[in-house]
Amino acid sequence: MQKQAKVILSLLVPLLSVSTGSTAFAHRLNVFAYPSGSEICVEASFAGGNPAKNADIKIVDEQGKVVLTSKTSKDGKNCAAVPTDFKPVSLTVVVNAGEGHRNQWTIEKSEFDGISTPIPPNSPSPAAIVPQAESKLPKSGVKLFSQQEMDEAIRAAKRDIEVTVIAPLRKQLAEAQLPKTTFKDIIGGIGWLVGIAGLIAWFTSRRKQK
Repeated sequence: MQKQAKVILSLLVPLLSVSTGSTAFAHRLNVFAYPSGSEICVEASFAGGNPAKNADIKIVDEQGKVVLTSKTSKDGKNCAAVPTDFKPVSLTVVVNAGEGHRNQWTIEKSEFDGISTPIPPNSPSPAAIVPQAESKLPKSGVKLFSQQEMDEAIRAAKRDIEVTVIAPLRKQLAEAQLPKTTFKDIIGGIGWLVGIAGLIAWFTSRRKQK
Protein backbone atom coordinates (compact mmCIF):
# COMPACT_ATOMS: atom_id res chain seq x y z
CA MET A 1 0.00 0.00 0.00
CA GLN A 2 2.79 2.38 0.90
CA LYS A 3 4.54 1.63 -2.38
CA GLN A 4 1.38 2.38 -4.36
CA ALA A 5 0.86 5.64 -2.45
CA LYS A 6 4.42 6.74 -3.23
CA VAL A 7 3.90 6.02 -6.92
CA ILE A 8 0.71 8.07 -7.06
CA LEU A 9 2.27 10.95 -5.14
CA SER A 10 5.28 10.92 -7.45
CA LEU A 11 2.87 11.34 -10.39
CA LEU A 12 0.84 14.07 -8.71
CA VAL A 13 3.77 16.30 -7.74
CA PRO A 14 4.83 17.23 -11.30
CA LEU A 15 1.18 17.67 -12.31
CA LEU A 16 0.58 20.08 -9.46
CA SER A 17 3.74 22.05 -10.18
CA VAL A 18 2.88 22.42 -13.86
CA SER A 19 -0.68 23.48 -13.15
CA THR A 20 0.27 26.16 -10.60
CA GLY A 21 0.97 28.71 -13.32
CA SER A 22 -2.31 27.86 -15.02
CA THR A 23 -4.30 28.41 -11.82
CA ALA A 24 -2.61 31.76 -11.14
CA PHE A 25 -3.25 32.80 -14.72
CA ALA A 26 -6.95 32.07 -14.40
CA HIS A 27 -7.24 34.42 -11.41
CA ARG A 28 -5.11 37.24 -12.83
CA LEU A 29 -6.54 40.72 -13.18
CA ASN A 30 -4.88 42.97 -15.73
CA VAL A 31 -4.75 46.65 -14.74
CA PHE A 32 -3.57 49.61 -16.79
CA ALA A 33 -3.81 53.30 -15.82
CA TYR A 34 -2.62 56.59 -17.29
CA PRO A 35 -3.18 60.34 -16.87
CA SER A 36 -5.28 62.10 -19.50
CA GLY A 37 -5.54 65.85 -19.11
CA SER A 38 -7.00 66.46 -15.65
CA GLU A 39 -8.26 62.87 -15.39
CA ILE A 40 -6.82 59.48 -14.53
CA CYS A 41 -8.04 56.68 -16.75
CA VAL A 42 -8.10 53.07 -15.61
CA GLU A 43 -8.68 49.87 -17.60
CA ALA A 44 -9.17 46.45 -16.01
CA SER A 45 -9.72 43.05 -17.60
CA PHE A 46 -9.46 39.40 -16.67
CA ALA A 47 -6.94 36.93 -18.07
CA GLY A 48 -9.26 35.89 -20.88
CA GLY A 49 -9.76 39.47 -22.00
CA ASN A 50 -13.22 39.99 -20.49
CA PRO A 51 -13.68 43.43 -18.90
CA ALA A 52 -13.79 43.69 -15.12
CA LYS A 53 -17.21 45.28 -14.60
CA ASN A 54 -18.05 47.38 -11.53
CA ALA A 55 -14.62 46.80 -10.03
CA ASP A 56 -13.58 49.08 -7.16
CA ILE A 57 -10.82 51.57 -7.99
CA LYS A 58 -8.73 53.25 -5.30
CA ILE A 59 -5.90 55.63 -6.15
CA VAL A 60 -3.41 56.48 -3.41
CA ASP A 61 -0.31 58.67 -3.31
CA GLU A 62 3.14 57.87 -1.95
CA GLN A 63 2.03 58.58 1.64
CA GLY A 64 -0.96 56.26 1.32
CA LYS A 65 -3.47 59.11 1.11
CA VAL A 66 -6.49 58.29 -1.05
CA VAL A 67 -6.59 60.68 -4.00
CA LEU A 68 -9.84 59.40 -5.46
CA THR A 69 -12.09 56.36 -5.68
CA SER A 70 -14.37 55.15 -8.46
CA LYS A 71 -15.69 52.06 -10.24
CA THR A 72 -15.17 50.57 -13.68
CA SER A 73 -18.02 50.65 -16.17
CA LYS A 74 -19.42 47.66 -18.07
CA ASP A 75 -16.45 47.82 -20.45
CA GLY A 76 -13.96 47.69 -17.55
CA LYS A 77 -12.86 51.31 -17.95
CA ASN A 78 -13.16 54.55 -16.01
CA CYS A 79 -11.81 58.09 -16.28
CA ALA A 80 -12.14 60.27 -13.17
CA ALA A 81 -11.04 63.86 -12.60
CA VAL A 82 -8.34 64.47 -10.01
CA PRO A 83 -8.98 67.03 -7.25
CA THR A 84 -8.36 70.66 -8.20
CA ASP A 85 -5.54 70.90 -5.63
CA PHE A 86 -3.75 67.81 -7.00
CA LYS A 87 0.02 68.08 -7.28
CA PRO A 88 2.04 65.69 -9.49
CA VAL A 89 3.23 62.69 -7.46
CA SER A 90 3.61 59.00 -8.10
CA LEU A 91 0.30 57.20 -7.65
CA THR A 92 -0.72 53.60 -7.07
CA VAL A 93 -3.94 52.51 -8.75
CA VAL A 94 -5.52 49.55 -6.97
CA VAL A 95 -8.36 47.64 -8.64
CA ASN A 96 -10.42 45.06 -6.74
CA ALA A 97 -12.89 42.99 -8.75
CA GLY A 98 -13.76 40.65 -5.89
CA GLU A 99 -13.21 36.91 -5.36
CA GLY A 100 -9.47 37.35 -5.09
CA HIS A 101 -9.16 39.34 -8.33
CA ARG A 102 -6.99 42.27 -7.27
CA ASN A 103 -4.08 44.04 -8.92
CA GLN A 104 -2.44 47.45 -9.10
CA TRP A 105 -0.64 49.81 -11.46
CA THR A 106 1.86 52.57 -10.70
CA ILE A 107 1.68 55.96 -12.42
CA GLU A 108 5.03 57.70 -12.14
CA LYS A 109 5.27 61.39 -11.31
CA SER A 110 6.97 62.07 -14.66
CA GLU A 111 3.85 60.93 -16.52
CA PHE A 112 2.02 64.03 -15.27
CA ASP A 113 4.47 66.48 -16.87
CA GLY A 114 2.56 69.19 -18.67
CA ILE A 115 -0.85 67.57 -18.25
CA SER A 116 -1.46 67.34 -14.52
CA THR A 117 -3.07 70.71 -13.79
CA PRO A 118 -6.86 70.44 -13.84
CA ILE A 119 -8.54 72.87 -16.22
CA PRO A 120 -10.53 75.54 -14.34
CA PRO A 121 -14.29 75.25 -15.01
CA ASN A 122 -14.53 78.73 -16.55
CA SER A 123 -11.39 78.55 -18.68
CA PRO A 124 -11.97 78.79 -22.45
CA SER A 125 -11.35 75.74 -24.60
CA PRO A 126 -8.78 75.85 -27.42
CA ALA A 127 -11.63 75.93 -29.93
CA ALA A 128 -13.02 79.05 -28.28
CA ILE A 129 -9.64 80.74 -28.09
CA VAL A 130 -8.86 80.65 -31.79
CA PRO A 131 -11.96 82.56 -33.00
CA GLN A 132 -11.36 85.15 -30.29
CA ALA A 133 -7.79 85.61 -31.44
CA GLU A 134 -8.80 85.80 -35.09
CA SER A 135 -11.24 88.60 -34.31
CA LYS A 136 -8.27 90.72 -33.26
CA LEU A 137 -6.30 90.11 -36.45
CA PRO A 138 -4.92 93.19 -38.17
CA LYS A 139 -5.85 93.84 -41.76
CA SER A 140 -2.51 92.41 -42.90
CA GLY A 141 -3.81 88.92 -42.10
CA VAL A 142 -1.03 88.06 -39.63
CA LYS A 143 -2.38 86.01 -36.72
CA LEU A 144 -1.41 87.29 -33.30
CA PHE A 145 -1.83 85.22 -30.12
CA SER A 146 -1.30 86.20 -26.51
CA GLN A 147 1.08 84.23 -24.29
CA GLN A 148 -1.91 82.78 -22.41
CA GLU A 149 -3.47 81.55 -25.64
CA MET A 150 -0.19 79.99 -26.77
CA ASP A 151 0.26 78.23 -23.40
CA GLU A 152 -3.27 76.83 -23.58
CA ALA A 153 -2.72 75.61 -27.14
CA ILE A 154 0.48 73.84 -26.06
CA ARG A 155 -1.24 72.20 -23.10
CA ALA A 156 -4.07 71.03 -25.37
CA ALA A 157 -1.54 69.56 -27.82
CA LYS A 158 0.22 67.71 -24.99
CA ARG A 159 -3.08 66.26 -23.80
CA ASP A 160 -3.90 65.06 -27.30
CA ILE A 161 -0.48 63.43 -27.68
CA GLU A 162 -0.81 61.72 -24.30
CA VAL A 163 -4.21 60.23 -25.14
CA THR A 164 -3.65 59.29 -28.78
CA VAL A 165 0.03 58.32 -28.82
CA ILE A 166 1.78 57.86 -25.47
CA ALA A 167 -0.97 56.08 -23.50
CA PRO A 168 -1.61 53.43 -26.22
CA LEU A 169 2.12 52.75 -26.45
CA ARG A 170 2.40 52.30 -22.68
CA LYS A 171 -0.53 49.89 -22.78
CA GLN A 172 1.01 47.85 -25.59
CA LEU A 173 4.31 47.59 -23.71
CA ALA A 174 2.47 46.51 -20.55
CA GLU A 175 0.44 43.87 -22.41
CA ALA A 176 3.59 42.54 -24.08
CA GLN A 177 5.02 41.73 -20.63
CA LEU A 178 1.97 39.76 -19.51
CA PRO A 179 2.22 35.95 -19.56
CA LYS A 180 0.12 34.27 -22.21
CA THR A 181 -1.89 31.07 -21.96
CA THR A 182 0.13 28.26 -23.51
CA PHE A 183 -0.58 24.66 -24.43
CA LYS A 184 1.48 23.72 -21.39
CA ASP A 185 -0.90 25.70 -19.15
CA ILE A 186 -3.94 23.92 -20.57
CA ILE A 187 -2.39 20.45 -20.24
CA GLY A 188 -1.25 21.33 -16.73
CA GLY A 189 -4.77 22.26 -15.69
CA ILE A 190 -6.22 19.06 -17.12
CA GLY A 191 -3.46 16.99 -15.53
CA TRP A 192 -4.15 18.55 -12.16
CA LEU A 193 -7.83 17.54 -12.33
CA VAL A 194 -7.04 14.03 -13.55
CA GLY A 195 -4.46 13.57 -10.82
CA ILE A 196 -6.84 14.61 -8.06
CA ALA A 197 -9.58 12.35 -9.48
CA GLY A 198 -7.13 9.45 -9.57
CA LEU A 199 -6.10 10.01 -5.97
CA ILE A 200 -9.73 10.09 -4.81
CA ALA A 201 -10.49 6.91 -6.76
CA TRP A 202 -7.48 5.15 -5.22
CA PHE A 203 -8.48 6.02 -1.65
CA THR A 204 -12.06 4.98 -2.40
CA SER A 205 -10.94 1.59 -3.70
CA ARG A 206 -8.72 1.03 -0.64
CA ARG A 207 -11.63 1.69 1.69
CA LYS A 208 -13.78 -0.83 -0.17
CA GLN A 209 -11.04 -3.46 0.10
CA LYS A 210 -10.90 -2.95 3.84
